Amino acid sequence: MNFREVQAEMQRTRYAFLTADLEVCATISKIVEAELAVGKLDAAQRVLESAEAGYATIRRLFPRLENNDERKEIEEKLNQLRARLDSLDRKLHNTAKP
Repeated sequence: MNFREVQAEMQRTRYAFLTADLEVCATISKIVEAELAVGKLDAAQRVLESAEAGYATIRRLFPRLENNDERKEIEEKLNQLRARLDSLDRKLHNTAKP
């Protein structure tokens, strides 16, 4: 395998990882919603923190994608995830108030 092939494989792997991590974060956000629905605020907070960590990883890595279309796709999904996490954080803190 030459350098360009290795680099191309790294890009494919990076894209696959970012796509999978976005899906995991979306699933985690559903778990946060479920924890909030049953009043488990501490659990919801812990799970939300996990989604935030995933978000931070994706945010850090997606600019390294060389394919503009893939980068834009990940960025759009990342922005949707940010909105979802912000919404869940607001729900969590509004629910936690006496």
